[in-house]
Amino acid sequence: MHDIMKLIHKLTLTLTLLSVLLAAATAQSQPLTLDTCRQMALRNNIKIRTAKNAVNEAKELRNEAFTKYFPQVNASGFAFKSNKGLVQFGLLDILSVSFFDKSINAGITAVQPIFMGGQIVNSNKLAEIGVAVSELQRRQSHNDVIQTVDKYFWEISALQAKRRTLMAAMTAVDSLCHDVSVALEAGLITSNELLEVQLRRSELQADSVDLDNGISLCKMVLAQYIGSDTAQVDISYIPADTVPDIPYHLYRQPGQALPDNPDYLLLKENVRALKLEQRIEVGKNLPSIGAGAGYFYQDALGSKHSYGAVFMAVNIPLSGWWGGAHAIKRKRIASETAEARLNDLSELIEIEMAKAWDDLTAAQRKAAIAHKAIEPATENLRLYNVFYQAGTTTITDLLAAHALHRQTLDRFCEATAAYQVALTQYLIATSQQP
Repeated sequence: MHDIMKLIHKLTLTLTLLSVLLAAATAQSQPLTLDTCRQMALRNNIKIRTAKNAVNEAKELRNEAFTKYFPQVNASGFAFKSNKGLVQFGLLDILSVSFFDKSINAGITAVQPIFMGGQIVNSNKLAEIGVAVSELQRRQSHNDVIQTVDKYFWEISALQAKRRTLMAAMTAVDSLCHDVSVALEAGLITSNELLEVQLRRSELQADSVDLDNGISLCKMVLAQYIGSDTAQVDISYIPADTVPDIPYHLYRQPGQALPDNPDYLLLKENVRALKLEQRIEVGKNLPSIGAGAGYFYQDALGSKHSYGAVFMAVNIPLSGWWGGAHAIKRKRIASETAEARLNDLSELIEIEMAKAWDDLTAAQRKAAIAHKAIEPATENLRLYNVFYQAGTTTITDLLAAHALHRQTLDRFCEATAAYQVALTQYLIATSQQP
């Protein structure tokens, strides 16, 4: 019975291990989608982790500022023992008396701030702004990561589409090379035509090397950005062969989108923070009032006693205004500068939104133009194939038709990828979810 249980346990472990390995192999074999790349980057990218830590740090600073509302409690103690008394005197030059050679003092006090010139209140408000700023900066990091992931994803997709087009062109040139070789052996053409075809095939092979290197480099960058191994970055996305429409339903007026823009919100928070800093400077030069209570113990001169006390503390910084007035004025000037900068940069942000829409519509029009050229280029290649078979055109013209056809396909791949990148940039610029 014991042997059977051991066998069942081993089989269970083996099946579990096989299932884990199978799941890992399946995950590695599945191509990455754009959403998957985004999610991986948002989990693993250093920018996101750093931004999250900054948010947590700002929250801890806020919690620290809140503790200033509570009483400040302090405990102290002092004790000494000397080889001679601190108080000495003689009696009739005959007897010398000394005492107070040891003492113990201890106490605990609690001081509750009552009025601190608004420093505590404004410091807490400033800490809240710090949290809001860190959240906005995390949002900026989120947007930056999304834009970078999209850029490399679509670049890889375009390069892979170009490679498929290149492979088709190489297949056509290989077939043409075979036909030309047969015609050369039959004495129908000269060797120049065969050399011209072979030269074109060499050019295509060199282009293939460049494309492979470009794809490999982009995959390495994307893998580093999303926190994955380069070998696991497999993007098999095939761009659509149709032209995307202009997304009018996503359009937002720049003035309406401005209040949601993180750059604009950061500028507003900066203005608020500077105004609070000005108030804090004013508070530093106002009287501060605190109420306190304490308990004390003393052992000296042979007597021991303890007592409690309540007190009121008032601090008036009389000479603080000598430099405080200049500090307050400096903060006021900084606040006015920040407000002027807010108004100026708000207009620039709206201009950037308008430009992002122009870039998006321009990318759509370029994709439409590139797509329109595919059909005539395809028909042109078909006709030159017919003409060459009929002997009414040269191999140079046929190869030129092949090159034009490949060029139109490549331009459409580039245009569609540029449209997708421009779409993401516009959505982020207008604070919409990509």
